Amino acid sequence: YTYDAIGSYERTGYSCQGSGQALIMPILDNQLKAISPLVMPLTGGATPLTEEEAIDLVKDCFATAGERDIYTGDTVEIFVVNSTGVHLHKQALKLD
Repeated sequence: YTYDAIGSYERTGYSCQGSGQALIMPILDNQLKAISPLVMPLTGGATPLTEEEAIDLVKDCFATAGERDIYTGDTVEIFVVNSTGVHLHKQALKLD
């Protein structure tokens, strides 16, 4: 799901918001979106990932945004909610 500042929400395969959105969304489109409907019929949803692949993709996206967007902070916190509970993964950004 994605939501906006006034509380509206929508079910989506993937989404991003914030100052790094213009940097992150093309990465998500490239990694998750189905192949062009001009090449083959479009399939719904996003490319399925394992939990570890999804975490790595989020880390890569924020590492990219962190290098190019001054408003992206120094650390990304990724909360994974699954059947075993809530798990926190942290990734330091802007190490230089």
